[in-house]
Amino acid sequence: MSGVCGSERGQCEGGMETEAKKRKQREVIMADKSPLKEIPSTREILKEAIKEVEIDIERPSLTARKLERKCHEIYRKYEERVREKWKDKVPIEELEKSLSQSRVSRAGHTIELILQTLLDCFGIEYERNKKINEEQLDFVIPNVETLKKTLKMQSLSPLKEKLGRDGEKLSGKLTY
Repeated sequence: MSGVCGSERGQCEGGMETEAKKRKQREVIMADKSPLKEIPSTREILKEAIKEVEIDIERPSLTARKLERKCHEIYRKYEERVREKWKDKVPIEELEKSLSQSRVSRAGHTIELILQTLLDCFGIEYERNKKINEEQLDFVIPNVETLKKTLKMQSLSPLKEKLGRDGEKLSGKLTY
């Protein structure tokens, strides 16, 4: 019995070992020669899109949407090339998962780059990736100093709302 169990166990372990080896090989292929490395960076794709999309200074929101669509279109073109080239070299499920994750990640980064490009184009002052009150902000317009002043003024707003006309409080007089 132990011989049968042993041989069955050996087969099971061998099967798991083979699967582990395949997984390791796929990881090496995906890491060393990542199909994603063949897709240009979001910045490069945006530069390509800017050549094809007219920047309308009268309608910046429309320009942003056009740029985003064009970037997506360009990305999909590169994605399709990668899919075609790598479909027989890596498991298709892993390739599709990797492409999908990349697409989602790049979408957010693309929007940030488009906003930054338009702000630069219009000469609008901003600061990038700043931490304010333990919160990470992608953009601060015009800058952190102005934002902090505004926040201080806003923190006084609840006090002002409690006051009535001429400094009168609902429950009595308050002078200031």
